Amino acid sequence: MKKLYSLIIFNLLGLVIFAQGGSVTGKVTDKATGETILGASIIYAAGKGAQTDLDGNYKIDLPNGSYTLTCSAMGFKSQSFNVVIADKAISKDFV
Repeated sequence: MKKLYSLIIFNLLGLVIFAQGGSVTGKVTDKATGETILGASIIYAAGKGAQTDLDGNYKIDLPNGSYTLTCSAMGFKSQSFNVVIADKAISKDFV
């Protein structure tokens, strides 16, 4: 009987662990020139987020929930948008 309970708990934990979130990916570009912006910050909570790579791309893995993402880069106006993470990947570009 203990083995059966252990098996059930193990399987339930596996479902909970793998069904807990998604990701937001995108690219940050300059609206005027179309050039990508290196090192732009995408923040979803105080001190939490990502920076763009050499090609202006970013990726943030998040647990399920609602978030406000804010993109900022030196010399550019900050932009924000809301996303809802529900076990899937979302793509959002900042221009």
